[in-house]
Amino acid sequence: MKSIGDISLRWQVLLAPLLLILTILVIEAVNYRQQTSVDAATTRLFNETVHRLTALDEADAFALDINGRMFRAMTLVQNGAPAKIVRNIVDSLPSDLDKLGGELSEVTQRGRESGHAPEATRLAELAVKYRRSGSEFCKVLFVDPSVAVDYATSAGVFFQDLHGILKTLSKSYDEASAVEFAGIKANAASAMRRTAIGGLLAVVGGLAVSLWLARSLTAPLVELTRVVVALARADWSVGVPYAARGDEVGCMARAVNVFRDNGIENERLKRIEEEGRKQAVVQRAAELERDRAEQVRMAREAERARALTDMTERFDATAHEVLGSFASAF
Repeated sequence: MKSIGDISLRWQVLLAPLLLILTILVIEAVNYRQQTSVDAATTRLFNETVHRLTALDEADAFALDINGRMFRAMTLVQNGAPAKIVRNIVDSLPSDLDKLGGELSEVTQRGRESGHAPEATRLAELAVKYRRSGSEFCKVLFVDPSVAVDYATSAGVFFQDLHGILKTLSKSYDEASAVEFAGIKANAASAMRRTAIGGLLAVVGGLAVSLWLARSLTAPLVELTRVVVALARADWSVGVPYAARGDEVGCMARAVNVFRDNGIENERLKRIEEEGRKQAVVQRAAELERDRAEQVRMAREAERARALTDMTERFDATAHEVLGSFASAF
């Protein structure tokens, strides 16, 4: 497995920005996912709240319309209005009461699902009573108006109770939505803080990696410069570091090491040449000394020969003189 020192310098230089860009992309992806989640949760909450409140308002308005038609029909009957006019008002009341019952049943189901079981139970009871009162009102309106008045009055009371419960549910839905929305906002703010902290840590980490890479690149160059300066002073004892690296710094170190080896070899050859020159000088001096000694010896031999010759000549001269004297004597 390659180490950092075996990676090319160009890739080492690009490593820090690449890591920083990758980290920023990851943070942006996380931020986008969080933002999408917040948007989805907000949209869901908004749609659910609007749907619930719309259902409550529609049911309340529908019940109010049914209640108003019952009292209007009752008033017309009491005032002796034609039955045809009254029937135009009340003929659709049974189907409308069934429809209202279905809407209130849905509202009751949502109330139970949202944690409002007591209100939902009370609403279901009132819906049944309201439908029963309305149905009985339609049956006895033309038979016994006085009894119809009682049913209409009971329906009005039930409607007021229904209206109160629906308003209570509406308020509870608003409060629950506000609390949930506040929780979503708090989670979003917390996520943004975490994202900001992550971005800050990414920037700090990128700067740290950049500084580390800069130091890992400049330190070898400074060290190799020191080695080259020492080698320029013919200091061959220095070692060349980073030669084992596989990047451009390693190539430079190996080149400097070749220069150092060549310098050491040149120094060795110079020493051998100097030693040979010294030996030649010593040998020449010895030869000159031997020649000088030989010349001195020969000069001495010549001097001694001359001395012997002089002695011989003086001896001969003396002998001749003695012989001459001796001969003259006889």
